[in-house]
Amino acid sequence: MRGTSVLPVLCFAAACASDTIPQQQARGETAYVAFCQPCHEQDEGIGPRLTPAVLATRMTAAQLFTYNRDKMPYNAGRTLTDPQYWDITAYLLERSDLAQGDRPLSAQSAEYPLHLPPQ
Repeated sequence: MRGTSVLPVLCFAAACASDTIPQQQARGETAYVAFCQPCHEQDEGIGPRLTPAVLATRMTAAQLFTYNRDKMPYNAGRTLTDPQYWDITAYLLERSDLAQGDRPLSAQSAEYPLHLPPQ
């Protein structure tokens, strides 16, 4: 019985390893619409519009992830899973033209500065 419980974990790890940036960003968009958009994209929402300038105030992709995980949704930080926070962060960076790198966003790939795109 002990040996059989390892197989699902290995399969899950293999699936994660083959994840693509577009897959991560698509999941992030779905999660953003469900958990973030009501506050950030509505005229009467309580959060600011998440423009490139607003996102860049977090300095690095890793710091943006940490802020999102610890503070969002408003007054309910850490209510999503870490993978959901990575997905949302990847989506926000992609839609704001702040994404970098050739692999999905994670703790290993998020230590880069957020520079505003050229106007």
